[in-house]
Amino acid sequence: MTHITINDAIVGLLGSTPGEAELFDASGHRLGYFLSDEAYRRLVCRWANAQVSDEELERCRQETESYTTAEVLDRLRSLWATLSTGSEAQLSVLPRFGSIRRIDW
Repeated sequence: MTHITINDAIVGLLGSTPGEAELFDASGHRLGYFLSDEAYRRLVCRWANAQVSDEELERCRQETESYTTAEVLDRLRSLWATLSTGSEAQLSVLPRFGSIRRIDW
């Protein structure tokens, strides 16, 4: 992402918005949109939560099997090694690791 430093006057204008603003140049062409940090986090959380259904969340809550980070990394390394050798016939289905949950910041 590009980092742009703005002057204090613009900071004051953007700081007085309710969290979202359209940005235009002097000739009236829309340059883009500004989202406050809070609005951005809300939007990302809504998007992430929409990726998982309530049924999937409930199914994951019912799971009793869990794995440590080390176990997951070991499994991923072994899969990578298998793919790297070209022995795709040996590749087994990746088991479920961990649970999915709603994101809230």
